[in-house]
Amino acid sequence: MSRRTGIYKALQACFETSALAKAPAIQRAETIRDLKVAEETGDVETFQTAWATLKYGVPPLPES
Repeated sequence: MSRRTGIYKALQACFETSALAKAPAIQRAETIRDLKVAEETGDVETFQTAWATLKYGVPPLPES
């Protein structure tokens, strides 16, 4: 259990020294993870959505 405590303390220190607020930082990290997973699995739609979110800050509008 001490390893996890150390990891959580290190993450907390990152959030305390970051210029970004905690919620946007977590959202950005999740989007980057989604981008990497989509690339590995070949999911083009998810990749495009994650890329647009990173580039423009909002996901693209769905095509009808």
